[in-house]
Amino acid sequence: MSFMSAVPAEKEAVNYFKALARKFPYASYILDGHSKGGNLAVYTSVFCKRSTQRKITCIYNYDGTGFKEHVLDHNRLEKWL
Repeated sequence: MSFMSAVPAEKEAVNYFKALARKFPYASYILDGHSKGGNLAVYTSVFCKRSTQRKITCIYNYDGTGFKEHVLDHNRLEKWL
């Protein structure tokens, strides 16, 4: 899995958040996690829809793993720069 561009947990996290955002369309969100959970919070915020990104008020990544440069160079990250 270390050579995959997106591991199964990252894909599942994005899909979970998409379902949550559909169920609660008027909510605002704080994403957080420790270690791999923090990594998933950041990954999800980058790869969810832009309209959903606008509803994220904060992301906390407690000692989460990093990403390869091409992942964080994604154009959806511009909201957080």
